[in-house]
Amino acid sequence: MTQVVESNFPKIDPSKKAIWVEALREGQYTQGQGYLRMEDTDEGEGCFCYCCLGVGLDLMDSSKWKKESHIYSYPSHFRNFNGYPPPEFFDWLGVPDNRDFNDGFYVENENGMNHAQLADEWWRVLASMNDKGYTFEEIADWIEQHL
Repeated sequence: MTQVVESNFPKIDPSKKAIWVEALREGQYTQGQGYLRMEDTDEGEGCFCYCCLGVGLDLMDSSKWKKESHIYSYPSHFRNFNGYPPPEFFDWLGVPDNRDFNDGFYVENENGMNHAQLADEWWRVLASMNDKGYTFEEIADWIEQHL
């Protein structure tokens, strides 16, 4: 499991957590890295790869994805998001969103692993796990244990 600096993460809505964890474990989503959602060019048109956070967004509202070449963004009230979740995702999960959009989002330690410095940065841990090759099953286990 990935190491984090702070483990006092906020607890997400239990019903949303159950839906999200189940979707990660069911195998209906193909895992991808680097973006919330992108076309799976190996599988053909209409097939998609998702980051674990993208799976959550798809569960929140699958109709909002906006195509931008082979990458899809998730529109928000002030910008489109394609690499990290919009503020509405935090609302859906019932946790605060204390990100500063004028600041950098990722912090790398000496090993190049992204890590959370504050309790509200749990989403960085998930993005890092996803992009470092942890399976959806392993990520679902982490969500169950920490969120």
